[in-house]
Amino acid sequence: MKGLTFSSSMSFSTTNLSNEFFLPIAASDPVDNPTGTANFGNTRNSTLAIEPQLGYDRTIAQGKLSVQLGGTAQKTSTRGNTLNAYGYTNDDLLKSAGNASYYNNRDELSDYKYAGIFGRINYNWANKYIINFNARRDGSSRFAPGRQFGNFGSAGAAWNASEEEWLQPLLPSWLSFVKLRGSYAVTGSDAVGDYAYLARFSGAGPGSSRALFQYDGIAPFIPVVPVNQQYRWEALKSIDVSMNLGFLNDRINFDLTWYRKNVIQSTHKTTYHRFTRGSIR
Repeated sequence: MKGLTFSSSMSFSTTNLSNEFFLPIAASDPVDNPTGTANFGNTRNSTLAIEPQLGYDRTIAQGKLSVQLGGTAQKTSTRGNTLNAYGYTNDDLLKSAGNASYYNNRDELSDYKYAGIFGRINYNWANKYIINFNARRDGSSRFAPGRQFGNFGSAGAAWNASEEEWLQPLLPSWLSFVKLRGSYAVTGSDAVGDYAYLARFSGAGPGSSRALFQYDGIAPFIPVVPVNQQYRWEALKSIDVSMNLGFLNDRINFDLTWYRKNVIQSTHKTTYHRFTRGSIR
């Protein structure tokens, strides 16, 4: 079909990190009768993403219409292991965990899944009038069931006044470009961390990586993060109106913008006060 295009991309990335940390006896105050400490860690992070897109372009009257549909499916997996070893009596044995007086092992497993679809419509009439609409729906595994999806979008319009034939004779020769534009948008973010809405427990003491002492052969666990089912998509609502001016064949550009932003975060709302700004570049 004329004007119809389809494209898709797939990406895979993986990162492997290995680290070792040693605190030898020789680096400690001998008055305290110190022992050596060693930490060994391995982390693997892998991400797979697929992004198909469908586009359609068509000329209608004196304008160009562009329509785009697309989506994203992404999965990120993190696997890690940390071994903390204590009580070394000889610095030559620090790289051997089996020679420590005692040690504990910690595993880290986390999966993050994201899926989103979007649509975009743009129409440009003779490079004078421009309108643009965007809509998307995003889903994230970082939120509790019932709060995993969010709807976002934007609408904008622009008028290139300097392209109007009836206005060009009225503009002074030193004013080469005049454009007015405005937009309203709601964008989202899920940057709250994996499993933040779940209660979490630990087998280590508060502020320590050492395991808690067992009681009657049973390893205890203590709560470290309370449950919070109220986590949801962060929404940033913004509105702006701008005027762009060009002088001396656009050698000097002046932009004046008024905007206001409201941030509705996961648990509270913040308002950024509106103000104007001007710049010459």
